[in-house]
Amino acid sequence: MAAPETTKLPVIAKTASWVETRIHKALAKARDERSAGKSGRLALSQIGKCERGLWGGVNGIPDERPPEGRILVLFDLGEAVETHVVELLRLAGFEVLSHDPDTGEQFRITGFGENASGRLDGLVRFKRSQHATDERALLEVKSANAKKFDELLASGSYAAWNPVYGDQVQVYMGRKGLKQALVVVECKNDSQLYVEVIDFDPGRYRELWAKAERIVNAESAPPRPEEGKSQYCGFCKYCSRGKWCWGPLVDVSFDD
Repeated sequence: MAAPETTKLPVIAKTASWVETRIHKALAKARDERSAGKSGRLALSQIGKCERGLWGGVNGIPDERPPEGRILVLFDLGEAVETHVVELLRLAGFEVLSHDPDTGEQFRITGFGENASGRLDGLVRFKRSQHATDERALLEVKSANAKKFDELLASGSYAAWNPVYGDQVQVYMGRKGLKQALVVVECKNDSQLYVEVIDFDPGRYRELWAKAERIVNAESAPPRPEEGKSQYCGFCKYCSRGKWCWGPLVDVSFDD
């Protein structure tokens, strides 16, 4: 008589989830410490976003969707990609300054008495052709997953792919007096590189800097942009201050 067959239980991976939890907590603590001294300051890297939402951040409206856990790990990986790309450029013979030699810190831009600020990934010197002027340009490094990277390749334009990123480099070039930016996007899945040289657009810079000035100086929240049709429309659904923006009391005022 044959022995009865035994049912094989599936193998369950033994994961040490407590290690991941500790990493997430450490990243959250580091993020809170970095943010402690930035309250009330406009992040110029975000200047292309909704003016009303940016005003809320500057004026103490809490972030309703703070990044946690896996997202913080992704952000940290993005910073590692910056270092990786800088090393690749140097290996290829480009002169790259990732830190200000006078301070040892990353290059910064500021405005309105430091009520607006941003940090640069670096400065790079390159020639587009044999007879071109060898000038220093802004270096901006991003990372993207395969899906987003394919969208970038399909668009063929960094600014069209992500207008907020495009506006960021225009403001950074304007504040540093630079004529060009070299942007490098690395795919996190297979390390493909997208590289584009972007020229400074004085008109767009003036528009963005005027927007920054309005945000910093406005005493009340600006109106919602025309694209904001509802809290759940495509323009607003991912906003980190949507409940505040669309709340019933946000625009209430009282007589003296």
